[in-house]
Amino acid sequence: MSFELIVILIASTAGFYMAWNIGANDVANAMGTSVGSKALTLRQAVLIAAIFELAGAVLVGSHVTETVRKGIVDPAAFGGDVNIYVFGMMAALMAAAIWLHLATKLGLPVSTSHSIVGAVAGFGLIAGGWDALNWPKMGQIAASWFTSPVCGGLIGFVVFRFIRKGILDTQNPVRRIRWLAPVFVFLTVLVIALATVYKGLKNLKLDLDLPQAMMIGCGFGLVSALVSMGLVVKYLRGKDDLDIGDQFHCVERIFRYLQIMTAAAVAFAHGSNDVANAVGPLAGILNVLATGEISAKAAVPFWV
Repeated sequence: MSFELIVILIASTAGFYMAWNIGANDVANAMGTSVGSKALTLRQAVLIAAIFELAGAVLVGSHVTETVRKGIVDPAAFGGDVNIYVFGMMAALMAAAIWLHLATKLGLPVSTSHSIVGAVAGFGLIAGGWDALNWPKMGQIAASWFTSPVCGGLIGFVVFRFIRKGILDTQNPVRRIRWLAPVFVFLTVLVIALATVYKGLKNLKLDLDLPQAMMIGCGFGLVSALVSMGLVVKYLRGKDDLDIGDQFHCVERIFRYLQIMTAAAVAFAHGSNDVANAVGPLAGILNVLATGEISAKAAVPFWV
């Protein structure tokens, strides 16, 4: 067995181990709310997550893979020594995977992106010193760790405050949700469609600009809203006179379907983003073994 084949087998195993740990630790990010609210059973959540995580990884994942593969450490800092890069990336994969396995075992919801970025940066510091790291890119990555929870928190606060004031705290929640439900369906489908088609499905080479993506998103949203309007009216017929507790139950059942939709969308987005944490270093290793040099561009093989 050749040296290159041995390295490929070890690196692929490390990438598989890393991806397995990402799924074990991060699937709760997409499905935890749906399982906790009993919108989905645990078995249903795992099945939906598996489908949409894989779809996101295959259809969208290569763009972020490039950042992990070559955006953190400057390949030129190794002086053309490809072995340093290969073994460094393997070490980063194993280090991050072992840490994630330990964190999952202890029930710690850690960030897989923190883990692999830190591991790659650590190897870069040892192999090439401070100048080996792409500090502007590191700054962008670190900034996202702060802006993401802040933006998510603010949007979640505004949306739920509107739901509480506009629906739950009214005298007749059923009457209010009857005409607000299509609005929520439209906005939910619009956001999901826009996030998917606008610079999302790069592997399908759609190349849509923002106005085109917005038109597609609005189209999907409008059709979904019209369909939901009929279903909601049919479901809520005769329920205006129920007591407030039963009305809350009806309202929650409508939101349950939106919650499942958004959970699937988060799983798709997570697959597209975090697959890079496992296959970015692996793609870099395979490219170096194939070409004998650390190049700026490299295709990610489909099997990876």
